[in-house]
Amino acid sequence: MKKLATLSAALVLAGAAAAPAFAAPQTYVIDGTHTLPRFSYSHFGFSTQLSRFNKTTGTIVLDKEARSGAVDVEIDMRSVDTGVALFDEHIQGADFLDTATWPSATFKSTKVVFEGDKPVAVNGDLTIKGVTKPVTLRVTSFQNIKHPMLQKDAIGANATVTVKRSDFNAGKYAPNVGDEVTIDIPVEVPSKGNARDASLPFCRNGQRQRTTSAPRRAARRPPRRGSGAPESLPAFGTHAGRYRHGMIGTVEIEFFGEPSMRRSE
Repeated sequence: MKKLATLSAALVLAGAAAAPAFAAPQTYVIDGTHTLPRFSYSHFGFSTQLSRFNKTTGTIVLDKEARSGAVDVEIDMRSVDTGVALFDEHIQGADFLDTATWPSATFKSTKVVFEGDKPVAVNGDLTIKGVTKPVTLRVTSFQNIKHPMLQKDAIGANATVTVKRSDFNAGKYAPNVGDEVTIDIPVEVPSKGNARDASLPFCRNGQRQRTTSAPRRAARRPPRRGSGAPESLPAFGTHAGRYRHGMIGTVEIEFFGEPSMRRSE
């Protein structure tokens, strides 16, 4: 009997060792340099205006085995970037974002909807100007791979939702200036503790900037013939674009390129 009990215990332990290990939920920290929510709206029907927020923080939790997750995001509304400093100030007034009273907006998920192994929607509560409304983010792309540059597990996604700004006490000039606002969110999130190295070019402290090495490299180049740009003070062009970033997400980026053709008068 004692031998039988010993054999049974050994079989149980062997079975436990052979059973597949279930991965624990993984927490990812938002990379603010590649997570720049954009919003667009109709301007008197003449055009669709596009602006963005430059500071976003938060986390995403993914449980691959259970096909569940959680999203917790905070946007600094004071980082709104319309491309015009005067309008940045105007849109932060009490009739619109009222950032003096409500400096941040938040989104907290209540459910992540999966189809197969990938999330396709995120239900949650969006809070702007102290007003909370249930919304559903539609996930248009999703990728969970080893980041090709960071060499660490990372998530990338794009999501979109359309809301009415009047629902959040920000409806001045509607409907002439569109009440419906489409929010597009490109997001990249390395696993927790592996946030993007702030020393990488153009991404220090969440702000794009010219690295110290770029001017030195350009200074060693002779000026273009007839450009008039002195070798010690090269002129740089600024390029902007929208591209798919390393299979992680679709982002907008602005970077400093080759010396421009500006003349120094």
